[in-house]
Amino acid sequence: MDKDRYIKDRLDNLFDVWLGRITAFGAVLFLVFGALDHLVTPQNFDRFLKYRVAASLVLFLISFWSAAVRSRRFKYALGIIAVMVSSLALEAMILDFGGHKSSYYVGFILVGICVINFLPSNFLFDLISALIIYFGYLLPILFFEKITDTEHFITHNFFLITCLSALLYLSYLSRNRLMEQIESQYESEKKKIEVEEYSSTLSSLYNDQVKELQNAEIMLKELFENAIDGIIITNSEGRILTANRRACEMFGKDKREMLLLNAANLEDAEYRPLWKERLNRVLAKEGVVFETEYSNKDGTKTILDVSAKAIRSGRTVFIQLFYRDITEKKRLMVQLVHSQKMESIGILAGGVAHDFGNILSVVQGYVDVISMCNVSSEVADHMRVIESAVKKGRHVVSQLLAYAKRENKKFVPVYVNNIIEDMLEMVSRLIPRQIEVRNSFNYNIPPVDSDESQMEQIMMNLLVNAKDAISDDGEISVATDLVELRYGSLAIPTEVVSGSYVHIKVSDTGKGMTEGQLKDIFKPFYTTKEHGTGLGLAIVYGLVKDHHGYITAESVIGKGTTFNVYLPVSISAVTAADGSGPQPYPGVTGTVLVIDDEVNILGSVKTVLSKHSFNVFVYDNPLAALGFFKLNSKKIDLVISDLVMPKMDGCTLIKNMREIEPRLKVVAITGYSDSVLDVDVDAFMRKPVTAEELLAVVCRLLSDNLGQK
Repeated sequence: MDKDRYIKDRLDNLFDVWLGRITAFGAVLFLVFGALDHLVTPQNFDRFLKYRVAASLVLFLISFWSAAVRSRRFKYALGIIAVMVSSLALEAMILDFGGHKSSYYVGFILVGICVINFLPSNFLFDLISALIIYFGYLLPILFFEKITDTEHFITHNFFLITCLSALLYLSYLSRNRLMEQIESQYESEKKKIEVEEYSSTLSSLYNDQVKELQNAEIMLKELFENAIDGIIITNSEGRILTANRRACEMFGKDKREMLLLNAANLEDAEYRPLWKERLNRVLAKEGVVFETEYSNKDGTKTILDVSAKAIRSGRTVFIQLFYRDITEKKRLMVQLVHSQKMESIGILAGGVAHDFGNILSVVQGYVDVISMCNVSSEVADHMRVIESAVKKGRHVVSQLLAYAKRENKKFVPVYVNNIIEDMLEMVSRLIPRQIEVRNSFNYNIPPVDSDESQMEQIMMNLLVNAKDAISDDGEISVATDLVELRYGSLAIPTEVVSGSYVHIKVSDTGKGMTEGQLKDIFKPFYTTKEHGTGLGLAIVYGLVKDHHGYITAESVIGKGTTFNVYLPVSISAVTAADGSGPQPYPGVTGTVLVIDDEVNILGSVKTVLSKHSFNVFVYDNPLAALGFFKLNSKKIDLVISDLVMPKMDGCTLIKNMREIEPRLKVVAITGYSDSVLDVDVDAFMRKPVTAEELLAVVCRLLSDNLGQK
């Protein structure tokens, strides 16, 4: 509560108390002064007694009534009524006894003393009371009596006015003095409350701080015990004073055993000579971070990252050590470095594939040019040998692109026997002579929908894995067959659809695996080899899943391991190639613009197309080709463009040409796959391209122009 409100409430409370007292005192005073009436004016005693009794009754009622009501305004109104009743009774006696000459006017002064001087109220109430008293005396005399003794009348008025004015002034002084007392009381109570609040606050703060300290102690203890790192506190000599739960788990000891050790004992012997030097650095107020190793009871090593710092508590020095197990992190870092190395090799393989594809394109182009000429049968045989070598080279390019992950997956019907035979031939160079490789193929099995490069990777990983499992003499066997899989057979999961499957079985007579190893064999980064990455079988598992197939593993320690791959039979019809190759469309001609940064490729393409009545323009500079196209866009029917070229790449070149001629037909040709495209083309060809393939695509795209030239 503010000060003004406090003072107002205190004044109102005092007014309530004194209103009851003054009205009761006035009632008694009216009756007591009745004795004077008997002495001064016996003839008016009876009538005046009635006035006095009536006024006393009203004042008593006001005294009791003021205690019952709560409204401040109503209580001030009761005070005014009390003044008016008292004045009315006095004026009635004055009019009956002497009028303006009556000495009873003194009664008005007594009323003023009781109301203005003794009743604590505001100035407005005192002023209204004084006016009621004065005009209550004056007005009835003026209206109802003829003034004959002017001297007495003026004297009485002067004395009454003087007394009322003095009373108002005294009331003003008394009120100020009372307000000062109330203000002093307010300040005293305020300070008392502030002291009590401050005392309560201090007590609360003390209790809160005690609770906070207790909670902090509990929290620090919980943080210490449940930290994910091992925490050890030692004295200045390294003797362990306490250790948290993780530290005990990390070193395979309980807390009592830990307290018997020195921190130097938590390192392998080869690292302990460094402990003294590290301890001195820590005591010199230097934070020390280092790596160390600890040999577990089972012989495995734990690599630890340790941070140490000295903590002073008064004159006592403690050493705080944090131990973090980074064994797995180290292993993952090695695998990451290996993965980045393999990624770099993949990028290199992609570049080699592109350049090798360009070389093969030149060879294939001029083989086709020579084949168009009249050559002897001997030369034709030599050309077929070269062409066969180019086809094998194309296969190598495809493998390099698959390794570099720059070739899109193409699931087409393939015969797994053919792929397995090729992979066995390739892997045979890696397998030692003392390991015998056997195969047992069912040549009547139907094809499966597969991506050839992925199928090769599956077989490569399984065969290499089998080779690595055999330490000395041994045998690797590969078999294929057709089987029917049904729910409940071979522990096949429910997501594998029942039906016909090609079964590929790869077995070895190596060291085998335990049941625990067999359970984790397909998990990424899990390996039983000393220098393995743990990715080979995880990749195989993922690729088999991509083929909607299933793979299982069986193993016996000392006898070997068998992997069973089940791939669903293809539902597409497989049509064998008739060997005739694609044939050009008769009567198709047009103007072709060829752009490639390899001049030899341009020469072979121009020769092949020119021999089939096409008008050919060639450019080894894409900027020059774009300039030529801007001048001759309406004459060009087809654009053949390499994608990877200096100065401007093929995609940008094609976009610029399409802005000039939106309906332009375009063939993209590159040593990479179509994954490098970010522009729509009418056809995509991967180097090396044979003459038959080139002519087939060109004639197909220009066949719409037949009859328009």
